[in-house]
Formats: sequence, structure tokens, C-alpha cells
Amino acid sequence: MLLDDEVVGVLLLWRSEVARFDDQSCALLTTFAAQAAIAVRQVQLVSQLENRSAELARRVAELEALNEVGDAVSSSLQLDEVLATVVATAVELSGTEGGSLFEYDENLRLFALRTAYGVRHRA
Repeated sequence: MLLDDEVVGVLLLWRSEVARFDDQSCALLTTFAAQAAIAVRQVQLVSQLENRSAELARRVAELEALNEVGDAVSSSLQLDEVLATVVATAVELSGTEGGSLFEYDENLRLFALRTAYGVRHRA
């Protein structure tokens, strides 16, 4: 099956008895093969379009989340609130269950938990 000089598949027919295909049968099979090639290409194009649409939707969601974080940063001087928004958004975007943000304390030379999202607290 050819489409624009590119092989997109094969139409295979057989019969139990050996017999030559006449010109009319060959023309008909060529037409069927061309139609099948077009159908295969259309399915490929639709699949590519669906994949691109899904990627675009994912990127839009990421941009909306980044915008949300940007709004939180610009609208609040409360660092804890901003960091909590950053972690919550990162968790939601990544499809994970939780996340934590640690701040490095140079004097103590250690990381201290600053905020967490999706973490169960033990009583």
C-alpha cells in the first residue's frame, strides 16, 4: 500500500487454487490498497493529533499552575504561604501523593523542613 511514494502497509490476498489475477481484479485490488493506505494514514494523523492535543493540555495545565504560583508569590509577603503553594502545585502537576520543601541552613549546615503537602501527620 503506497501513499505519496511511501509504503504504509501491505494488502495480502490468497486463494487455494493457483490462478492469475486478471487486469480488472488487479485494478480493483490496487484501488482497495490505495483506500486502505489512506485509511491507515488518517488513523496515524488522528493519533498524532490526539497525542499533540494531550501534550498541549498538559502544557496548559503546567502554565496555569505556574501562573498560580506566580500569583501567590506576587500577592503574598508570607514566605510560608508562597512555599506551601509551590509544593502543593508541584505535587499536583507531577501526579504524586505528596511533597516537602526543605531550606538549607548554612550556619547549622543542614536542611530543615519548611513545608509539606499530602503528608499525614502522626498523632
